[in-house]
Amino acid sequence: DRSFRGRHAARNALFCDLMVRTGMRLSEQASLTLFDVPDFDVHRRYVATWLPSAIAKNASGRRLYVPAAVLRELWDYIRVERQELVDSARKRGTYDRIERALVVEEPTVPAVTPSEPGARRRSVETLDPRQRRNLLVRRPDGLEPAALWLNNDGLPLCTHSWQSMFAVANVRCRKAGIGLRAHPHLLRHTYAVVTLEQLQREHIQELNPM
Repeated sequence: DRSFRGRHAARNALFCDLMVRTGMRLSEQASLTLFDVPDFDVHRRYVATWLPSAIAKNASGRRLYVPAAVLRELWDYIRVERQELVDSARKRGTYDRIERALVVEEPTVPAVTPSEPGARRRSVETLDPRQRRNLLVRRPDGLEPAALWLNNDGLPLCTHSWQSMFAVANVRCRKAGIGLRAHPHLLRHTYAVVTLEQLQREHIQELNPM
């Protein structure tokens, strides 16, 4: 398809891969911030992180295990593609114009500094998806969104945008005569099947150590 530009193809593929490998729902993963991404550890096959209750369905916060290979690609996205979007948005003054922004003044302390005198700081972990969309982090070079996934304007991607991404991909497959179709929830089913297969393999190995 010569008309396909695929500017964010790598980002979209990474988003899907993370869903398949962790079992997160679309709304949960779309609400992740930089504070939810664990540091990469070359000595571990999986790195644990915590899905906050404030963005989990039915407030069911839980531990997630991200494969090292996926986490490496995630940090590559943060440092390259995402950073380019942030730099461009800063030059346009995008973040300075956001109304009712919630600002993390110290990046090493994931908490919102209140604008009202006498109010307490609020942990980023307690913010819901809507509040996270207005969450900014103050860096030495200026403000940037705390949201992990950004659009062309350097602003947080909403769940509707991700749903559209799946819909467009399905249309492209159909036009190309490829018998494939996917939707976000299907990736959770894939995660469940893969996890069950891994558990079965480990169980069989325990029964047959030879």
